[in-house]
Amino acid sequence: MMGRTAALVAATLTALGGAATVAASPQPAPSPRAGDTAVSTTTGADRRDCGDVAFAPASDYGAFTIRADGLGCDLARDVAADVEGRLGESYRSHGFTCQGRPTGNALGGFDYTCDRGSDSISFTAS
Repeated sequence: MMGRTAALVAATLTALGGAATVAASPQPAPSPRAGDTAVSTTTGADRRDCGDVAFAPASDYGAFTIRADGLGCDLARDVAADVEGRLGESYRSHGFTCQGRPTGNALGGFDYTCDRGSDSISFTAS
């Protein structure tokens, strides 16, 4: 489906006598996963916002604001989900080494960074 801006550009070009071929870029559909609360979006060349993973329904217990750099969101969410039961501890998952540090805010929780070569994941867990 053509976006509103693309349609406006096409209409303007046609009105000016030019040919208008405007195609929308297809976006991959996010994979559904239990606990996901956001849709994956790309924010940079290889950086993706991957949403949240809830550890319990309708709670503040989970991994939030998951960001993936150099890898897909499914793997990033899997690695972040593996912090469940280990809050505040370092851990390994899918070849990533993850380390957390206290967020320092009144709500508590931990900011995690997970690295595997040039790939990285960041998220907050509580």
